[in-house]
Amino acid sequence: MDHKRFILGRIALDAAHYSLAKVIFLDALDADPLCAYGLYILVKIGIIESREECLKYEKMFHKRMTEIFVLADSNDAEASFVIGVCYEKGLIEEYHPEKMIFYYKKSFREGNLRAGFNLACYFYAHGEVNRAISIYEHLCTENMIEASVNLAYIYLNEKNFKNFERGFLLMEQAANQGDVLAHFHLGMIFLSRDFHLYDAQKAIYYLKFAAQKNNVSAIMRLAQCYENGEGTEKDLETAKMLYKRANILSNQSKEHYNFFCYKSDIF
Repeated sequence: MDHKRFILGRIALDAAHYSLAKVIFLDALDADPLCAYGLYILVKIGIIESREECLKYEKMFHKRMTEIFVLADSNDAEASFVIGVCYEKGLIEEYHPEKMIFYYKKSFREGNLRAGFNLACYFYAHGEVNRAISIYEHLCTENMIEASVNLAYIYLNEKNFKNFERGFLLMEQAANQGDVLAHFHLGMIFLSRDFHLYDAQKAIYYLKFAAQKNNVSAIMRLAQCYENGEGTEKDLETAKMLYKRANILSNQSKEHYNFFCYKSDIF
């Protein structure tokens, strides 16, 4: 099945263009059952608030899951990925890791890189670091930036898997491609004494980039730099403004990752 409209809706949602995502999902709803999933995600993350609409889209999602399972059985990678997410997030029944892994693996074999990414996130979160590294390394060869950042984080921070040169290179490459989280991590590296690369001015450069993209942790750390005069002139007013901004963004955030490591995605 052609999922082009669903994918466009997913891209709009990821870019926080929620109204556009809703329009796209509704437009393609009859032709693609995955759009029912897209609308239900808008409900779950609080974008659709009308009780009537919430109940309508929840009912529609559960009704059309049968079609999504049929697509997965016919080796539709996108459908298998959606089912994996549903089992991971408890959208169709209680959290079921075995079924989640089965459908993520199926989708990954069928070419869906995000399924592999979610698998790696799951393995890492459950202490199976070697399995996570293996998948992340494969995804790096596919130029998946989020995987590069997560793998770099492991190499820089996990005691039994440390590989500073590889981790720093991956983080730097991700930052050069504009990744916000990589900029935050590089800022923290240059502020740390642990890596023998302390350079507060470089840290400010990377943190400012991430802060401009609304990374809350970068804004908080940048505020501390202004508060303490680290890498920049002491400026309590700027620090106060940044702390306030971080607090507002933290309360508003609907992003699908935390600020230290990309997490498995619902799309």
